[in-house]
Amino acid sequence: MDNELNFPSYYSTVSLLFCSSLLAVIAFAKRKNDERCLYWFGLAIIFLFLSMDESIGLHESLKSKVQIALNTSESFHSAWVIPYSIGLIIFLLAYVRFVFNLPAKTRILFLIAGAVYVAGAIGMELIRECYSNCYDDNITVVIAIITVEELLEMTGIVIFIYTLMSYIDSELKDLRISIKSSSLL
Repeated sequence: MDNELNFPSYYSTVSLLFCSSLLAVIAFAKRKNDERCLYWFGLAIIFLFLSMDESIGLHESLKSKVQIALNTSESFHSAWVIPYSIGLIIFLLAYVRFVFNLPAKTRILFLIAGAVYVAGAIGMELIRECYSNCYDDNITVVIAIITVEELLEMTGIVIFIYTLMSYIDSELKDLRISIKSSSLL
């Protein structure tokens, strides 16, 4: 599960892309109603980036560049966490007003989804890094950490999809999204 080209990675890529699409739908609906939509478009772009990052492993390719730029040890395998954490802080500062102006249910679910996802993506990555640096690489423990990491990321995404669908249902009354399957018979 720790490699980039596997089922969990594909699942996360598609799920993040779906989030980006839902966010774009909300942004266009808000724009059509002459409401502020810049934050929604920004979120759509961020989730598109996260989807692309998940599919091509951009964060993994940053590791050596960050190690060189910050003069960190080569054993610091999670060096990508540093620029992503800085980006997360900038995002939080830019979006704090937006999030707290959302309806209460949406706001709470946004925060839960974000906390669960970040706990997996950054938190468990750092726990694995600490474990690997402090103890022998007991493969069973490492696999357990990676499993929890992926599970938290996927759960955060699912909560966010639910949040967006719920927001569309409650706040965008005239917007309808339907998914139909075509019959092959």
